[in-house]
Amino acid sequence: MLIMMEISNIFSSHYNQLLVKVCNKVNYALLFYWEKLVLQLLTIAGGGALGAVLRFGISSYVYSLLGRDFPYGTIAVNMIGSLLMGLLFVLFVERGLVSAEWRSAIIIGFLGAFTTFSTFSIETLMLVESGELTRAAMNVVLSVTLCLFATWFGLIIGRHI
Repeated sequence: MLIMMEISNIFSSHYNQLLVKVCNKVNYALLFYWEKLVLQLLTIAGGGALGAVLRFGISSYVYSLLGRDFPYGTIAVNMIGSLLMGLLFVLFVERGLVSAEWRSAIIIGFLGAFTTFSTFSIETLMLVESGELTRAAMNVVLSVTLCLFATWFGLIIGRHI
C-alpha cells in the first residue's frame, strides 16, 4: 500500500508539473494573441479617427467652395478614398510593403472611416479583374440599389418614430 501511495505521489507530482508547464504555455499563447489583437484594434481605431476627421475636413472644404446643392463633398471624398484604396491595395496587399498592423490601420481604419465607397470599388474591380463581369455588375447594381432603398427605408422609419 505504501508503494502504491509513493507511485501515486510521484505520478501526481509529474502530472502537476506537466499541467503547470502546459498551462503556462497556453497562457503565454493567449496573452500574446490578446496583446496582438488589442494592438491591431487600437491601430484600426486610430486610423479610423484620423479618417473620419479628414473626411469631415475635406468634404467641408469642398462644400465651402462649391455649395451644398449637390453632394460634391461626398463625391470628392469617395473619389479620393477610391484612388487611395487602389494605390494602397497594390502597395500594401499585393506588394506587402507594410506590416499587417499598418495595413489594418490604414486600409480598414483610415479608409474605412474616410469612405466605405473605396471598399466597394476595390471589391468590384477585383471581380472585374478576375473575369467575373456578371458578379461585378451585380455588385454595382445591388450595392447602389439596396443601399439607396435601405437609406430610404431608414428615413421612413426615422420619420415615423
